[in-house]
Amino acid sequence: MKQFGALALDTATAQGATYADVRVMDIRQRYLSTKNGETAQVRESESYGLGVRVIVEGAWGFASTDDLTRQGVLAAAAKAVEIARASALAKKQDVQLAPEPKIIDHWEGPCRIDPFGEGPQQGVCGASADLIVARSLGRSIAAGASAHSDHGRDILEVFSQTAAGETSGYRITDEGKLRRLAEEWHVAVDGRASDEVARDLAEAMFADFGSRKDRLGFTERVPDQRRALWDRLGLPPRGLPPRIAPMASSPRPGDPRSPTSRRSPTPSPARAGRPSGQVGQAVQQLVGCRSLPARP
Repeated sequence: MKQFGALALDTATAQGATYADVRVMDIRQRYLSTKNGETAQVRESESYGLGVRVIVEGAWGFASTDDLTRQGVLAAAAKAVEIARASALAKKQDVQLAPEPKIIDHWEGPCRIDPFGEGPQQGVCGASADLIVARSLGRSIAAGASAHSDHGRDILEVFSQTAAGETSGYRITDEGKLRRLAEEWHVAVDGRASDEVARDLAEAMFADFGSRKDRLGFTERVPDQRRALWDRLGLPPRGLPPRIAPMASSPRPGDPRSPTSRRSPTPSPARAGRPSGQVGQAVQQLVGCRSLPARP
């Protein structure tokens, strides 16, 4: 931010300003409203920009921008000088600044909580230390599930291209396992060529990544007791977008006053990431690299 301010000041003075000041704003606001003793609304907003104020030929000029790039700052400073020169054409007298000493200070509001001391125990949104930890845990799990999913999808892309004959660097190395895996995914194998089976298997696996089905592939491999627990909790593994997106994108899913409500969605992306990783592992065992000639 300081370099943008310095650039604007240098540009304004180089173009004839006898006075120039720059204000760079990075504003983050949080709005909280209550009704009948309960939290009704919690909103957050963020804005940033730069304003340039100059005196040229005894008149004020002002311009602002939210384009905090070199070109954006140069344009704002030049515009402020241009407006000041235009204002000077209609001035009655030169602007006179009051002689005030320079003041340097710092102020920071009580934005942090102090769970182990006597300071604030909750943020204005109602977040306690437990809730903050739960949010961090949930987002870490969502990030890990996304990474497993991305890896599994990349391997599946190679498998799909190999099955379609679109790559010369790989081949299907275990046709027996290919057919066993296809049967597990309910892909027909009898009387069909291996490449045809592989293409349909790839399509069936791809469907799981954005699936809206109640269950994903490979869930039959999970022990019956575990699947019964998921059913009882109403949390069967589903596709990645419905599970990871709420955890990764929403700042406050669930009741902000309860860490358990924030934590309850956490197993969902973890379970969504596991089948995706299994897809990658299973397909990786089917596809091998062809031998390539060594480089001279």
